[in-house]
Amino acid sequence: MITNAEGPMATIAADVVNMREGPGLSFPTVATANNGDTYDIVDNEYGWLKLTDSNGQSGWVAEWLVVQEEVTSSNETAASQDSTLATVSVNELRVRTGPGIDHEVIGLLSANTNVNVLARSGEWVEISLDSGNSGWVNGDYLEGLTSTEQRNSDETADVSRGTVSVDRLNVRSDFSSEGQVIGSLNQGDTVTIEDEQYGWLLVEGNGLKGWVSSSYVQRQSTSSEETAASSSPVSSLEGSNVVILVDSLNVRDEPSQLSNVIGTLAKGDTYKINQVNGDWYEIEWDSGKKGWIASWFVEQTTAAATESDSTSDQAIESNETVTILYNGSNIRATPNVESKVTARGQAGEQYAVINQQGDWFEIELADGSTGFIANWIVSPNDERLPEEIENDETEQDETVIQSIADATIVIDAGHGGRDSGAIGASGTLEKILTLRTAEILYHKLANTGANVIMTRQDDRYIDLHSRVFLSQLHDADAFVSLHYDAIDDRNIRGFTTYFYGEGDQPLAESVHEGLENQLTIRDRGVQFGDYLVIRDNAVPAILLELGYISNPSEEAAIANDRFRESATTGIYNGLVEYFTQ
Repeated sequence: MITNAEGPMATIAADVVNMREGPGLSFPTVATANNGDTYDIVDNEYGWLKLTDSNGQSGWVAEWLVVQEEVTSSNETAASQDSTLATVSVNELRVRTGPGIDHEVIGLLSANTNVNVLARSGEWVEISLDSGNSGWVNGDYLEGLTSTEQRNSDETADVSRGTVSVDRLNVRSDFSSEGQVIGSLNQGDTVTIEDEQYGWLLVEGNGLKGWVSSSYVQRQSTSSEETAASSSPVSSLEGSNVVILVDSLNVRDEPSQLSNVIGTLAKGDTYKINQVNGDWYEIEWDSGKKGWIASWFVEQTTAAATESDSTSDQAIESNETVTILYNGSNIRATPNVESKVTARGQAGEQYAVINQQGDWFEIELADGSTGFIANWIVSPNDERLPEEIENDETEQDETVIQSIADATIVIDAGHGGRDSGAIGASGTLEKILTLRTAEILYHKLANTGANVIMTRQDDRYIDLHSRVFLSQLHDADAFVSLHYDAIDDRNIRGFTTYFYGEGDQPLAESVHEGLENQLTIRDRGVQFGDYLVIRDNAVPAILLELGYISNPSEEAAIANDRFRESATTGIYNGLVEYFTQ
């Protein structure tokens, strides 16, 4: 089956692998390959390899499903057999019969064991064993390799670890919400991250290897750069603020998962780090109580930490006001998330600020009393002179994003979980279509170098405020919400782009023009839309209705992979144009 003895080769490393017409899950299957089959690699794109055999049969296969090997000349092969000494850097390093985790484990090596290196295939290294035979280990766990054995070190040196942040995280056979569930991981489980596609991570841990949503794994890189950073004094973290990334985060009495749980914290709440012990942070909550939280479930905020009862509060101008961003925002008796709720504010309401304590504004209520509201759920109103604002805007223009590669973009797959969204004429669920579209769009945008955030990567319910909160949390430059429409009149059809404010309109027009150039269904234009995810968003935000699944003929077209490929190409082109204007 080998046709090119001088070029790169790939050996299929799974039982049955689909070979597709193009580099992506949206392309149809053209053939299947079996475990052990060997092919020439003729192209590489988006984490996919184009393979061909001696009969001219070719197709695209996901990179992680094969073992790659560079075929060398006899002289190069002989040179690679020269023994090189290396040292095992971890305990219980598995030795396998071949270059890949699908091969049988034949032994374990202890840390600081010296081994002779014989050859290399990708990130895997062949070593000599005491028995006189040879075996394969992951080269990321060997120290002292020469430059010859360390080729591709830029790609392999950053061995990523991660910790599962939710209970019962599904592990799937493919990087898609439709992939077969092959097992599950629990909160706190540690995994090795081997690949990333479409917002999914290929992980290995607890005897499982498969794909999980990247939103529910907190990364812990073990690259030399990260290790050096972690060895620096931890005092720089003390006094900084962190925001909780998961629901019901346990607070423990000691910095250990084996210690007692003494409380729980809510997602989105912010706390100050009192002290650091390894991967654990001590925080104060609930009127002076102290406890420990795991660092992999939180993210540092840019807000400067200030004692909540500080007497040196920031000076506030007498005419400053703030605007509530969300309906039902809590106004509390004291500047603490555990404090009693004395009132609730609604989106758009404005309050005069009379003081500031740390991350909290003390505001005056309608009855003359005061209360505290967190600064991350309000927007300060600017009372400065026009020329002062103009000067600020001039300075900000110097850091305007020049291309999509510099941008942070939130992709919002509408609906999910118990919220199925619209239901098509033949039963198509909107929530499934939006997720499939989001996965393809993520793939296209991430390839440009953009920082792409997905509001969901699987079929789960995410409330609207949480979707908007992601824009603030990641300081996004654009928010794109994906939907498919439905109405009682089955004759209605076409796609529509919605925006809420003037700041959203340039984004809406650019993306809509991109869609116009790609889609053949009816163009319903750019329109004003009063939808929460764009109305309450602090960044340029749009909502796309990419066709009516209530129209039988349009539903059939929309359900086709080719339609989603065209739609996401249009959105991608529009975003590229928007960020280069």
